[in-house]
Amino acid sequence: MTISATETVGFGGIACLRFVEFCKPGDSAQIACLRFVDVGEINESRFRIVKMGVNERWKGRKRGMNAKKRLIALTLAATAAISAACASAEKQGASETRGPVIAGEHPNSKIPAGHEDPVIAAEPPNPIIAELPDRDIALYAAADGVVLRIGRHERRFDWICGTPRGIMPDMQAADFDADGEDELAVILYTGSGTGISIQELHVVEYDGTGRMEDHVFAENDYVGQLHERFEFRPPNPGRDGAATGEIAVDSRTIPVNLAEFVSEEYGPISDRPVFGNIVHFEAEERRLKAQFGVGIVVEPFFTPQYIGTLNADVQYRDGRFVLADMTFEPEPGYRIP
Repeated sequence: MTISATETVGFGGIACLRFVEFCKPGDSAQIACLRFVDVGEINESRFRIVKMGVNERWKGRKRGMNAKKRLIALTLAATAAISAACASAEKQGASETRGPVIAGEHPNSKIPAGHEDPVIAAEPPNPIIAELPDRDIALYAAADGVVLRIGRHERRFDWICGTPRGIMPDMQAADFDADGEDELAVILYTGSGTGISIQELHVVEYDGTGRMEDHVFAENDYVGQLHERFEFRPPNPGRDGAATGEIAVDSRTIPVNLAEFVSEEYGPISDRPVFGNIVHFEAEERRLKAQFGVGIVVEPFFTPQYIGTLNADVQYRDGRFVLADMTFEPEPGYRIP
């Protein structure tokens, strides 16, 4: 008779599966079969500890025990061994995610041996995904975000930077706010799909003391600014040219040809434009720029119909972002000569 038990557990931020199999008492080859499988990685040392705990407890039992007593004893021994091993692993995982890293132990650290830095990320980061070698700045992928290293200092951020298209982050260091000190612009590719291409802009304030202050240009921020300063007027039979719509940006008006949507097979065109599905940023020298796809909602389409691109400068100061010098460029099919 074989009794087996499985249980999913987690420790140290890793999802694990532990499996205990109790073989028929009296087996000469091995009385207890125990396996410990870690989904993230197989930790052989933990497996040996658990297996040793079971075997040592079993060796102390008398041979005269009947099969039922042996099975009960073995079950208790295995449970105790697994609990002890998992508790130890949890404690080890917790200690690995707290406190500073001693210099020389971190594979990417450039701190001299024998020193420690209280702002260094606790766990070793994964391979580099972006870097500025001349500035000694590097960005590493991590299981729950990224690790940013600037000189001898490192800090973890919960940034999203992976999509199926595999576009790597872009970094530029320059004085973007004209305060005499450089900032680090980090552009992450966060969303992709049909009709979706989204980047995210971060500006990190830093200095030689390890300070790294992250400021992000949030979607609700730039979309709010766009709706305040951008207006779409659908075609109106009462105006000249029933198939002509208008885009108003600040004090400028740009006509657009929407003849393909003005027919009996289509429903009304909403006057509220769509932003946020196509968003690109660029850091060039000391300037930050943005591009936003402009979509309109036309029945019966479920997705926005993109008619052009809105270009703007991004002004950064004191952790705030403001769109400036906005211009609209229609797509070729919607231009009016």
